[in-house]
Amino acid sequence: MSVTSGQRIVSIRKRILAYCEQHSIAVPKAFDELDPVYAIALVDTRVPERLRLVGESFYSEKSALRYLKEQNANPENYRFLDFKRGVELVIESETALKHRPSFDNRKDVDAQR
Repeated sequence: MSVTSGQRIVSIRKRILAYCEQHSIAVPKAFDELDPVYAIALVDTRVPERLRLVGESFYSEKSALRYLKEQNANPENYRFLDFKRGVELVIESETALKHRPSFDNRKDVDAQR
């Protein structure tokens, strides 16, 4: 296990799964088979009582927006979470996102999961 500045380096997959567990977000079976896992994850918020992680991850904000456009999905019904930078991204326009305050969960993840 690598250590940097006193913190363990934890995989993006483990960060995402820990976040989902902490926030009662359902994880689809397809996510377990996803390889590689990129830093940006989407959470479907259309049913607030049943938040659900999208079964894909994305390498950039543009790729996440493109995915939703291809699915004919309204981006405003999704939370964009960047687990590399530890920030939530919000819709600024149809083609851009802006950063909200960080949720950095790297320090909260048990590396032995």
